[in-house]
Amino acid sequence: MQPATQTTSSPMPTHTSTPSSHNSQLAITSSQPTASPTSPPTMAPSPTVTPTPAPPSLAYLAAAIERELADFDGLSSYVVRNLQTGEEISHNPNLAIAGMSLIKIPILINVYRVLDGPPNIEEHKLITQTTALSSNFAANLLLQTIARQPNSYIGADIVTQSMRDLGLYNTFMAVPYDSDPRPDYPQTYLTPANQRTDITTHPDIYRQTTAADLAAMLQMLYTCAKNGRSPLLATYPDELTQGECSEILQMLQLNELVKLLEAGLPDGVTIAHKIGYIDDTYGDAAIVYSPHGDYILVLALYYPTWLEWDVASPLFTRISQLAYDHFNDP
Repeated sequence: MQPATQTTSSPMPTHTSTPSSHNSQLAITSSQPTASPTSPPTMAPSPTVTPTPAPPSLAYLAAAIERELADFDGLSSYVVRNLQTGEEISHNPNLAIAGMSLIKIPILINVYRVLDGPPNIEEHKLITQTTALSSNFAANLLLQTIARQPNSYIGADIVTQSMRDLGLYNTFMAVPYDSDPRPDYPQTYLTPANQRTDITTHPDIYRQTTAADLAAMLQMLYTCAKNGRSPLLATYPDELTQGECSEILQMLQLNELVKLLEAGLPDGVTIAHKIGYIDDTYGDAAIVYSPHGDYILVLALYYPTWLEWDVASPLFTRISQLAYDHFNDP
């Protein structure tokens, strides 16, 4: 296997940071004014104001990630979101990338939409094979479950429509895994992301997504599982439950294959994620449940023709370490 020849220079990264609405929180205690019948009113003591330090700005993390990616000659796309404050940094978040196994996240969402109760033995087996082993064959059978008939192409259409229902127009599945396109079904979709002319990863025409869409899916699952308030439940109030969102995230904690972002975390830290990789593109979309705050990290790397594992893997590991350290050792 020949090393990738890195000759193409990527544009200088640009970052967007959306700070939380408050830089600090105040803990205020106060008492009411007191008075006696024979003396003028006396003012109560001034309120005690105890500032609570704000978390460090993600702008520092953005600068660190930029330094880490400075020598990578391909294209990168990432989103980091603080799930406590909503602060976010991103670089090329709406860059169209191959859907790969990352599309198995919306497949799982749609499987649980059609289940009338807990998965039966066979359904649980297919879900486990799709998450832990990233089986394309099992994922195609789940598409048939979604379609409620032995036609995975209909299941793929339903997955795509669900993304549009949720406002995620850059994510689609036109053709099931390891399958040929059929003339009676769409072969691809035009999206805002894949119509860009300034930058491209030449993504797979059959299955695509973006870091922004993946981060949005993960946030929807996280808030659904945490407090039962989510666009998922608002869009599908009779088809999804808070408990099912929790179960999806539990299934996404299974990974018995390669480690990308997970490799940058200390032992014992919980990560719910899905990995995808093909010859020229690697991606990992994750929720990290860290001791001092949960966060989303989605990262994709692209290099024309062939992206070497020895190039991509250390970048995923190091960027994951940087994010974890930012939230836990500021």
